[in-house]
Amino acid sequence: VSVDSSAQKMGPETSCVGISGTGYLSLTHILLKLGLINENGNFTDPVAQSPLTQKLALGLQLDKGQAKFELPGGLSLYARDLEEILKVKAAFSAAVHSLLKAARLAPVALQKCYLAGALGSYINGDDLFGLGFLPAQLKADKVVAAGNLSLAGAKLMLTSPLNATAAAAWAKSVEVLNLTEDKDFMALYLE
Repeated sequence: VSVDSSAQKMGPETSCVGISGTGYLSLTHILLKLGLINENGNFTDPVAQSPLTQKLALGLQLDKGQAKFELPGGLSLYARDLEEILKVKAAFSAAVHSLLKAARLAPVALQKCYLAGALGSYINGDDLFGLGFLPAQLKADKVVAAGNLSLAGAKLMLTSPLNATAAAAWAKSVEVLNLTEDKDFMALYLE
């Protein structure tokens, strides 16, 4: 959650600016585990749920016909936000599947899975597994938060000509997968 810099602590009076992408994923995973949303990204009927889920469901509201879950700090999680998360998850999962297929590897054969960028720096790996971003067969202890690899790579290139030469040689053996041109991509995305 991004908090207004003038706020000293989170509370009902705290003004929030927004929720980060990794925050949305963690929140979605928690709500899925509690049963407040289902695998299709829909808010569920809390009557048949646990007392905690029923209490949380008091935050469910309608805003101009759009379902939303009200959060502290004046923030809300809308049904359309869940729809966007499902789209990202579908593309992510299709990409992982395509990479493994191209490499002729099963998820269990991976020695390491590096998560780069902001996602890789801040996401809880359990959220990625729980939401289905990563295949269940991949062992959680093989997933490594690697941070900003683009910046680290640029730094290595600038600080040593040997690194630039090695990277140029490696680049010749790289195979680019254009997922939008893959005939199976749309089926994987929809799955």
